[in-house]
Amino acid sequence: MACTVKMKDVLLDGNYEATVLAGDSPDAYNDIETPNRVIPRKRNMTFTKGVANLAAHSLTIVKVPLK
Repeated sequence: MACTVKMKDVLLDGNYEATVLAGDSPDAYNDIETPNRVIPRKRNMTFTKGVANLAAHSLTIVKVPLK
């Protein structure tokens, strides 16, 4: 899903490190039989004029350097 992201009214643009926590459904969770169904994964994300594509059923944390 395309999502627009602003940080203090500034649209992100460029490549950023991110950690994505995603599952195959909104009810996904880890248990004894599936301990790695939902795990955080490091990835690089590209933002163009603030827009990036996010995975369905996910939480994304983007690392933005301080200026």
